[in-house]
Amino acid sequence: MVDLRNISAALIMTMGLIGHGWASSPPDVEARLGSAVERLEAGGQWHHAIGKLLVVLDDADMGSDVQIGAIKALVEYGDGSVVSPLLRIAVAGDGKVRTLVLESLPSLRGMDPTRAMADGFSGASPDIQIPLLAIIGAREPEVALPLLFEALESEEADVRNKALAAISGRTDRDSILSIAKLLNDPGNIDVDLLREAATDLRRELYREAAPAKLGFAHLLSYHLAESDKERGEALSLLSTNYVQEAIPVIQEALQNPSLADAAVPPAIIAGNHLLQLGQGESAVGFIGAAANAAGRPVPTGDTVSEAMAFLHHGWVTGPLRADTFEAGWEKAWAGEPDLDAIDPPKSPDLGWVPFDASASGGTIDLIAMHGQEDHCFAYAFLLFEMDEAGPATLRIGSDDGVIAWLNGEKVHENRVMRGLIIDNDHAPVTLKEGENRLLLKISQGTAGWGYSVRLTTPDGFPLAATQESVK
Repeated sequence: MVDLRNISAALIMTMGLIGHGWASSPPDVEARLGSAVERLEAGGQWHHAIGKLLVVLDDADMGSDVQIGAIKALVEYGDGSVVSPLLRIAVAGDGKVRTLVLESLPSLRGMDPTRAMADGFSGASPDIQIPLLAIIGAREPEVALPLLFEALESEEADVRNKALAAISGRTDRDSILSIAKLLNDPGNIDVDLLREAATDLRRELYREAAPAKLGFAHLLSYHLAESDKERGEALSLLSTNYVQEAIPVIQEALQNPSLADAAVPPAIIAGNHLLQLGQGESAVGFIGAAANAAGRPVPTGDTVSEAMAFLHHGWVTGPLRADTFEAGWEKAWAGEPDLDAIDPPKSPDLGWVPFDASASGGTIDLIAMHGQEDHCFAYAFLLFEMDEAGPATLRIGSDDGVIAWLNGEKVHENRVMRGLIIDNDHAPVTLKEGENRLLLKISQGTAGWGYSVRLTTPDGFPLAATQESVK
């Protein structure tokens, strides 16, 4: 059983060294302080231990081993409540104490210590503010960013420069969007400094070179642009490295006659991405705005799936199993690739079942049709007609893998285990005028099982086909 009185006495005894005029205390003072705190903490007396350490901090000789030990123990065991006393000692102390405090503060992690450091920033001298900026500037954006932007307004050039360096090193999403917003409405912040910080940040994002980072770099380029030509170039780059956070910029550009042409490609990408996210109405609106700007037919339909050119009608059959799962991929149960011979109403052997997915958002749930099955396959057979021949993109979502044949030719294969996401795969195809015949083979490992399929133009606009209900 822990004897709190003895532990407390040990800590007080160590503190008692202060009252004996020791210019320097025994070499084990730090270990004695730390051991006492650990034992108090183990006995549920953490607040007691921290309180006594704060007394040591204030009453010890400045720069003594006892005070140094208290600083290290407070940083090791403390929370946000110890930041203000430590900063006070840093201001009052010599270079050795100040350096120790400022080098130790990064060890205090979490939101409370970060807020406490931010609270102490305004009243600190520049020689304290600069290292605080380096610490806080890498912390949580909701605390760091307001402080960094405040520091950009400092009268001290070194403080402003440190804030710029901290901002340019923050490549997280919230920081980038905050800077982009300020570029549009800088308030009292020096615009030149803000642009310099944004430019440095953009350079860092380009250096990291990850697709999302590049997208954010292009977004900053749009906000930094000083002409429609530069904004148009940024929009073109967003087509290559799209980020969802660019949607407001793309919407704005679609309304600007000087930028509308450049905004169409990223708008198509944005609309199709919104569809994947389940935001169908927004997707149709975005694609419609892009179609208007491009002078293309605006998607129409009674439902989102009709407007976005999903193929709703066809037949499915399954579950089908071979000796092994891999053998199932190779077995041609439906006679593929000869799709002309497929006639579901006259093929009772395979048990083709007609379906209508117009009310399900365009996705087909094969478990709803066949029940929960594992390690098997199903086919979907679809007929549709086109007014004219031409290139198109077959956009397929599948759970799990899929093979697609169009008019007797294999046009896509992806043997994977995955969940269904609309437009998982894109397959370039050439459609015939009149009737087109599409066969999909969908694998099932475990859990979910289904697919979706729709048609778009090569540049991503929905491509309407005519289908007759087969039910």
